[in-house]
Amino acid sequence: MGNSNDGEIDQQAVANAAQNAANDKEVQDAMRSAANKPEVQHAAKSAMNDKEVQKAAVNAVVGSYTNNPNQAKSNQSLFKALARNKDVQNAAVTVAKDKKVQKAAWNQAKKNAPLMKSAAIGAFKFGMSAHKASKNNNNNNSGGKY
Repeated sequence: MGNSNDGEIDQQAVANAAQNAANDKEVQDAMRSAANKPEVQHAAKSAMNDKEVQKAAVNAVVGSYTNNPNQAKSNQSLFKALARNKDVQNAAVTVAKDKKVQKAAWNQAKKNAPLMKSAAIGAFKFGMSAHKASKNNNNNNSGGKY
């Protein structure tokens, strides 16, 4: 499923995993179960009436259409605005407790374990190299004790 080299993630494998998950009947049932919860429906209405969410959503959509180089920041501000909304927080907890959602998430994790292993190894290698670079940089800049 992933690349043959541990720590390197094949972007096509990630896209395929996402597509397969979207087409999985169990995942679709879990999504329907989550969407039909009153807390989720209320959170959607609440978010649409939240001025901060509205502004962030407009910026994200406009940035997407105009190929704004700051698109990632616009998306991030939208997610932050949603995360600050108390009704959205409540809906997220409700969905996390849904047994269908838990089962679908668990089964997808098992199906994609090789891909996740590769990503974890890559993150670990990146972290180790960053740590070594930081350590070397600190040693080079220490200049002695005072």
